[in-house]
Amino acid sequence: MSRKICLYVACSLMFFIGILRGLGGLFSLTKGMETVVSENIVSWKTTAASASLFTVALLLIVSACLLFVRRDKAAWISSWISIGLFIIGGLFNGFLLFGKPQIDGQIINWSVSILIGLFLLFGKNSLKEKE
Repeated sequence: MSRKICLYVACSLMFFIGILRGLGGLFSLTKGMETVVSENIVSWKTTAASASLFTVALLLIVSACLLFVRRDKAAWISSWISIGLFIIGGLFNGFLLFGKPQIDGQIINWSVSILIGLFLLFGKNSLKEKE
């Protein structure tokens, strides 16, 4: 697999995860109080969680698009920042909504983040030099 393809796979995964995170925010905002959970969720917490989901979704999608189009060091770094905020956002929402992070969700978040990170590392050598 070429190094450039590794970057494109990372971009695709980030874009897809961004879309899913955004849909999660939309679902949380529109149906959050109707969702059956083991504990009651306060309305402002659902709104705050939705806002964090939308923010992380936007950052992942923008970073993925920048890296896909520009393939430069700044876009590569913004991708790492987005992945870090994706993990932090998952922890934040877990604490906010449930008082602790949900283990299953964290395993998925970390696994996807590690996979994207590996593709970013493998594709680093295909970044464009400054012109």
